[in-house]
Amino acid sequence: MTRTSSAPLPSRHNARRRSSTHLTGRGLITPQEQSLTVGELIETRLGGKAEYADRIRLGSLILIVRDLDENHAISSIGISLEPVEPATTLPIFISLKDIIHRAREHRKERRRARLNAK
Repeated sequence: MTRTSSAPLPSRHNARRRSSTHLTGRGLITPQEQSLTVGELIETRLGGKAEYADRIRLGSLILIVRDLDENHAISSIGISLEPVEPATTLPIFISLKDIIHRAREHRKERRRARLNAK
């Protein structure tokens, strides 16, 4: 289930991010996008002016345009959090140690079979 929240954006002069290294380090935004407001980030990712209900993805977050002002600038956004699938705990590949062990056991079985055939 996704949860959605709406909150107004701060005014343009104080909407700059102070620290965005946690977003850049995870590859969610580029270094060029660090100085953008959230509204500017959405418009940059969309490639033009945003419309009501336009969406962009940042990892498991989805930013949704909720409202536009009279100048067609984004005045509020929503955030949708997608549930993240749990990591698989089953081993997909066997380890090198297991491969070596299986090869040795296979050789032992072949030797026993040859000795018993004689």
